[in-house]
Amino acid sequence: MADLQLLSVDQALALLGVGRTSFYELISQGRIAPVKLGRRTLIRAADLQTFIAGLPPVGGAL
Repeated sequence: MADLQLLSVDQALALLGVGRTSFYELISQGRIAPVKLGRRTLIRAADLQTFIAGLPPVGGAL
């Protein structure tokens, strides 16, 4: 992901390991911000990294 600046929805789904419905729910909740390039919906890699970094750890702090 370090070399890519924009990810397709399918690439973002694969990286997160979630389904399309869950992913679009995250978008509708404003937790992930898509961008449009022509008719394509893309996700900024930096925004996805920020989202991942903000997820809480399972079971609290170690």
